Amino acid sequence: MLQKLIIYLRFKHLFTHVCHNMASGKTFFEDHEFLGSLYSQAEGWYDDLVERSLGLGQEVDLVDVQKKAAAYLGEVKIDFSNNEACFQVILKITKELCREIEVCVKAQDLSQGTIQLLGDIANAEEKNIYKLKRRLKS
Repeated sequence: MLQKLIIYLRFKHLFTHVCHNMASGKTFFEDHEFLGSLYSQAEGWYDDLVERSLGLGQEVDLVDVQKKAAAYLGEVKIDFSNNEACFQVILKITKELCREIEVCVKAQDLSQGTIQLLGDIANAEEKNIYKLKRRLKS
């Protein structure tokens, strides 16, 4: 089942959205825009994966998803107005999401369309990892 990925995508969406709203400093405009693109991506992928799962007849407990994603968010102890700290956590989340996609694809009997969707997400996230690393070096 794709529930774990769905939870993690919702968590990434929530986390990056908070960072987007709290962005500050000399790089505010660039960071605000980049964070906005990251949370929009995560929100879209979350929605795509939920709809695909439901369309394939899988049960998805959306209330549980929200609770667990919010709990993950509550466990993050950083100053959200510190852009560097936000980007470090987002990099960690993004790498974990890529690992979880690989585990999911290898461990489950998925349709070709679902594998394609997960591949598209992983492809975009690998690009995000590069961008995040570059941002953290600046």
